[in-house]
Amino acid sequence: MSKGRKRNITDEEIALIKAMLRCEIANDKIHFYFNRADRLVSSGRITQIKQGKYGNEVPEASDAVLATFLNEWETRHSPIRAVNQTSRPPNNHDLIRELFEKRGKGWFLISGETDEAECKVSFVLKPQERFADALRAIAGLANNKGGYIFFGVKDKTYELVGLRDDTFRTTDSSEFSRIISTSLDPVPSYEITFLEIDGRPLGVIYVHQHEHRPVIAIKGMSRDLVEGAIYYRYVGESKAIKPGELRQIIAHRERRAVAEFAKSMSMVATGAAATINLDTGEVKGRSGTFVIDESLLPKIQFLREGEFSETKGAPALRLLGDVRPAAHTDNNSAATVIRKNVTDDAVLRNFLSQTPVMYPNDYLQRSCHTPRHWLPIFYYVKMAGLTVEQAVAILEAEEASYPNSCRMAIERLKGKKSAFHKAGAAASSILTSIEAGSYPNAKDLKEATIAAQAIGGLKNIPQPPSGCFNVLTQGLACAKGAKASGGRSQIYRSACWLDELMFKPDTR
Repeated sequence: MSKGRKRNITDEEIALIKAMLRCEIANDKIHFYFNRADRLVSSGRITQIKQGKYGNEVPEASDAVLATFLNEWETRHSPIRAVNQTSRPPNNHDLIRELFEKRGKGWFLISGETDEAECKVSFVLKPQERFADALRAIAGLANNKGGYIFFGVKDKTYELVGLRDDTFRTTDSSEFSRIISTSLDPVPSYEITFLEIDGRPLGVIYVHQHEHRPVIAIKGMSRDLVEGAIYYRYVGESKAIKPGELRQIIAHRERRAVAEFAKSMSMVATGAAATINLDTGEVKGRSGTFVIDESLLPKIQFLREGEFSETKGAPALRLLGDVRPAAHTDNNSAATVIRKNVTDDAVLRNFLSQTPVMYPNDYLQRSCHTPRHWLPIFYYVKMAGLTVEQAVAILEAEEASYPNSCRMAIERLKGKKSAFHKAGAAASSILTSIEAGSYPNAKDLKEATIAAQAIGGLKNIPQPPSGCFNVLTQGLACAKGAKASGGRSQIYRSACWLDELMFKPDTR
């Protein structure tokens, strides 16, 4: 310690502060590293060090010393980051409880408000303007490295006081999805959970870092959410992004784009990816060739995976379902016919054959454009990488040709409707055989219908499940013609029950 007036921070800390300033770390973040409850440091002290008015004679720390300090500090003070490195999901209740500690008679968030945690003492979702502050925090966390929003925790003392009412627990998840998806773009990925710690109700939203950040506010709500603004989670607050952090996001996008381009070029070079000739419409790949009609070539739009929106994007040429070989007019090479729309039959058969599809959202949305109430949906939800809440939001946003069918699909997603039905007397013996691993071989429509009824009464996933898929596929072959509509309906419903058994997320 140098001579003169007594300092409340050490020479080692001044050296570290100078090194942080050299690295252009923001003053408020530097202040966070050194301010403690038992030793308060004025934020103006950081400015004095920067100006050379305080500790001028202390040399700045080296990069190695600074890196060691930051790593050790993160280990000691960031239980949230340590928690996220576990194999447990971020909404695991035991994991969340580990973020709190008991002090005297109260419970407190160990880390306090950081760049990964924000505290709010209350929760209000309606009117939407009352939720604007939370939307800003969601956007800020998605644009940084993700993290938690805790409802029922004071933002100054970090004490868990608990929510005063049951609104958070009873609010339908689709309400969260609707408000978030209409306020932020691209829509952040998040998880919601509710628990109690020592009798204190706690609402939690965990926000994942967005792969295609920045997330932008697309709706203005009071002063807390400004249309067109980009928010970023800093230590202790979510606010409009600064130039430094925005440059980091832009640099991340550039690196990602370069990596994706390099990967694509590598796949083309090895023949693993197809190439398209925009002059002739010929698409060549390792497994074959097909031709796009010349009249469609001017309409082709290039789409980024995961960001296609039919409602807000330009018309695009899409490959849907199976492609079938057709004769090429110029030579003997194989070409393909591109199916123009998704049908009920395509939704069912791709499910029964467990065939991956390029645009699973379209197969999910088919439930809004058919009079048929029973179509597999959970298989396509899983393939699209959606949560149930996101799938519900997609269907609710769709302008349905058949509102009742769409409503039925939404109720199935929410668990309010099920395709299960008890097997009748004729199907009971077949059900017993299927449960034992023995599958029937239907020879006509009557046998196919009874076999489908048996599958619809299963209590557990059959082993092997492929046997049930084969039974229903055989049933479709028997259920041809107008007189077989009842048998087809039974096959569709039983397929939906298999869909629930195998692919519906466990929400318990």
